[in-house]
Amino acid sequence: IGDAVISTDAEGCITLMNPMAETMTGFQTSEVRGKRLSEILRLVDETTQEAVEDPVAQVLRAGKVLHVRGAIVARAGEQRIIADSAAPILDETGKLLGVVVVFRDVSESRRLERRLEFAERLASVGTLAAGVAHEVNNPLSFVVANVDFALRELKRAAEAELVGSPWLEEVVRALSEAQIGVDRVTTIVSELRSF
Repeated sequence: IGDAVISTDAEGCITLMNPMAETMTGFQTSEVRGKRLSEILRLVDETTQEAVEDPVAQVLRAGKVLHVRGAIVARAGEQRIIADSAAPILDETGKLLGVVVVFRDVSESRRLERRLEFAERLASVGTLAAGVAHEVNNPLSFVVANVDFALRELKRAAEAELVGSPWLEEVVRALSEAQIGVDRVTTIVSELRSF
């Protein structure tokens, strides 16, 4: 089967590992038969990296099926995130004969989940940027229109009657600088929309 399977006796010592378990742990059955699972394989919490209790010991103590998520640290030191279940092996009278541990490598699916979460966060940032751009653009259009209008009118008045007035030239210069600032904000809003 595609899942790794390890079985133990009633003492928690390994009796069998299928080829997938051998591949994932880096150990051959012949090397580890008779050893406890915790001697060859460390199970850690995937986020905190703290050791997790051996599932075989938990099943032997509780006598019921147990589901574990975490990361196994294989022989070579590499970690694989696994979805795991451990169940008691009982005979027809209910006597505990051992434990079977079945797990599969979910590292790739976990990576895909993380990428999806990142993409969703990025989409949220994009939505936020579009909203900010829209909210800034509305009042900005009033400012653009009014600055353009004021500049046109002041220039027309300067040409018509108040030529050479230092006050009028100062106001025209201030509005021209404001127009440059407005143009920069318009560019930023456009870039936010593109983002």
